[in-house]
Amino acid sequence: MRSLLDAWEPRSVATTAYLKTLGITPQDLQNYTSSRWLMSLGRGAFKRPKETVTWQGALHGLQSQLRLPVRVGALTALEMWGNNHYVRFTATRACLLSPLN
Repeated sequence: MRSLLDAWEPRSVATTAYLKTLGITPQDLQNYTSSRWLMSLGRGAFKRPKETVTWQGALHGLQSQLRLPVRVGALTALEMWGNNHYVRFTATRACLLSPLN
C-alpha cells in the first residue's frame, strides 16, 4: 500500500481498473477505504485522503489509466499556453474534448 501512495500522482484520481492492474483486489479497496487510506469519489474512482483533486488530476486519470481520448480544448488550452489576455480572479470551468463514437 505504501508504494501505491508514494507513486500516486498528486491531486489525481486512481480508477478501479488501474488499481486492479497493480494487483489490488476489490476486497483490498474495501479495506483501504474503511481504514481511510483511500477515499471513494464515486463508482470506480478513488483519491488520497486530505487531498483535493484538480481537474488536471482527473484528466490525468482518464488519459493515463483508462486510455480515453480526452483532451484540453478551446479557451482552456489557450490559457494553458499563456495566450490569455487578462487575469482571472474566479474559478473557471475547464473545456475538455473527446471524439464522438
